[in-house]
Amino acid sequence: MSDMQLLSNIGLIVAYLFPVFFILKDNSTKGHEKNIWLIGVMLFSWFIFAVYLLVVPKVLDNLLNRAFPDYLYRKP
Repeated sequence: MSDMQLLSNIGLIVAYLFPVFFILKDNSTKGHEKNIWLIGVMLFSWFIFAVYLLVVPKVLDNLLNRAFPDYLYRKP
């Protein structure tokens, strides 16, 4: 296996596991609800992750507020 193949395989594994770690770290869901989301993400990876971002309240708002804080859009 060449170095490029190794790096691309590591990148694919990281991309596959990112939604799992994101949901594990997120505090918006707890208990069995989080378990269901994790099972869904492991089966359908990025599709269920997109649904998670849209369905679970405050997750998308928190991400957008972190990326684009309110002070960037203040009116003079």
